[in-house]
Amino acid sequence: MNALRNEHARSLDGASVVPTRGELAYEVIREAIIAGEFEPGARLRLGELTKRYGFAAGVLREALPRLVAEGFLESQAQLGFRVVELTASDLVHLTEVRLLIEAEALRQAIRHGDSAWEAGIVSSAYLLDKATTASTADALAPEWLSAHSRFHAALLAACPNDHLRELSNHLRDRGEIFRAWGRGADTHRDVAAEHRAIADAVLARDEAAAVSELERHIQLTASVYLEFERSRAIDE
Repeated sequence: MNALRNEHARSLDGASVVPTRGELAYEVIREAIIAGEFEPGARLRLGELTKRYGFAAGVLREALPRLVAEGFLESQAQLGFRVVELTASDLVHLTEVRLLIEAEALRQAIRHGDSAWEAGIVSSAYLLDKATTASTADALAPEWLSAHSRFHAALLAACPNDHLRELSNHLRDRGEIFRAWGRGADTHRDVAAEHRAIADAVLARDEAAAVSELERHIQLTASVYLEFERSRAIDE
């Protein structure tokens, strides 16, 4: 959580931007949902959130509707807010959209990226590799989640279409909550190697290979969680 808070001194033109309390509450709770700190369907009560994070109820009332709008929470009349339920169908549909949107964003990034963009990819890939080693490949460790998000955002950073880039990043974040859903899934994937393959193809400006590696990465991630859910349903 501290890593997330530290990232909020964002810089657009050299000047730091201090977030409002509402923005900070939004980011903190969003990260907690992605990290699996709240189970799918869990009720989020203002009093409990206030005690846990120290945000005033008014600040939370500003932040939680944003998470509803982005699909992380559901609003229930008279009952407040709860984390969205997750289904295999949700993941299949999300994956279909990600494959379309992120692939196009990556193509545009490769066509328009400059040396500063390449440097950002190299740096974020290095930090992700370090986070993977430090967390013993725990895909729910906050440090890994943060590094993973930065890496994928860096890949698309040169996409000139702001809406396409922002939608891609949002869809990927929505997909991250399935990591908690698939906690305990047995996988023999080398995720670090997958990330390196994507970065290498992007830096080589091999558009076809880069898109292929990204699509393979997205599809493998979805297949692991879908297989885990099928096996869990059989066991039950």
